[in-house]
Amino acid sequence: MNLIDVIRGVSDVMDALGVAAVSVGVLWGLYVFIKDLITQTADVAYKAFRIQIVRALILGLEILVAGDVIRTVAISPTLSSVIV
Repeated sequence: MNLIDVIRGVSDVMDALGVAAVSVGVLWGLYVFIKDLITQTADVAYKAFRIQIVRALILGLEILVAGDVIRTVAISPTLSSVIV
């Protein structure tokens, strides 16, 4: 196994972590939303749900972009791969 294979593996793991971060964040948001519906108004629960979803999306996208940057810069650092 050479360095390129290790970098591909790391970027694949980061892609999986990004997807997992979004999935877990959305599921956690749904859980908290259902729990908040019992104790608060629907408006307050919905606003908290939206904030949680945005947080999960931002975290997941940051991880996905980091994996993409690692893959682009380390594996194929050509001008065409960086532009696309």
